[in-house]
Amino acid sequence: MATSKAPAAKTGRSPIPNLFVIAMNTLSLMLNQAAQEMKFNYHLNCQTSKLTHLSFADDLLIFIDGSLSSVQAVLLVLREFELRSGLAVSVQKSSFFASGLSTHETHLIQFSTGMPMGTLPVRYLGIPLCIKKLFLLNCEVLLQQIKSRLSSWSAKSLSFVGCLLLIKAVITGITTF
Repeated sequence: MATSKAPAAKTGRSPIPNLFVIAMNTLSLMLNQAAQEMKFNYHLNCQTSKLTHLSFADDLLIFIDGSLSSVQAVLLVLREFELRSGLAVSVQKSSFFASGLSTHETHLIQFSTGMPMGTLPVRYLGIPLCIKKLFLLNCEVLLQQIKSRLSSWSAKSLSFVGCLLLIKAVITGITTF
C-alpha cells in the first residue's frame, strides 16, 4: 500500500479506512469461497456453521483442520489476496495454534510457514481465548483500563451529562476494542 497521502473525501475524512474494509471483505469472501471449493478443510468445530475466520481491524483468526495441505491452501489464498490488494500478511507477527496434532505435524507446519506455534490461552483484544467459561479474573486487564479512565475523570469537574458522555464514548470504545 502506498504511503503517500490520499485525497480526502468531501467530508474531510480519508477514504483509506473504507478501502481497507472493502479489501478485508474481499479477503473474507476469498477464504469462504476456498473452503466451499474444498481447497482447505474446515476446523472440526466450525464445519456445521461454515466458519472459516474471524477478523477485527487488521487482526485475522483463520480456523482450519490443521493439515499441512489446508495450511498451504490458506497461504495460497493469502498470497493471492496480497497480489490483488498489495496487503501482505506479516509472518513475523503471525502464529498458529494447534490442538490434536502430533509434534511432527506442528514442526512441519512451523518449517513450511515460518510461523511460530503459539500456546493457549492467548489474549485477543484484551480477553483470553480459552475453551472454558470466562471468569471475572480473566477480564481483569479490561476492568483495570476502565477503572483507570474513571479515576482520571474524577479530577475533572464535569457535569453529570459530561460524565455520561465520556462513559458512553470512552468505555464503550474500550469494551468494543
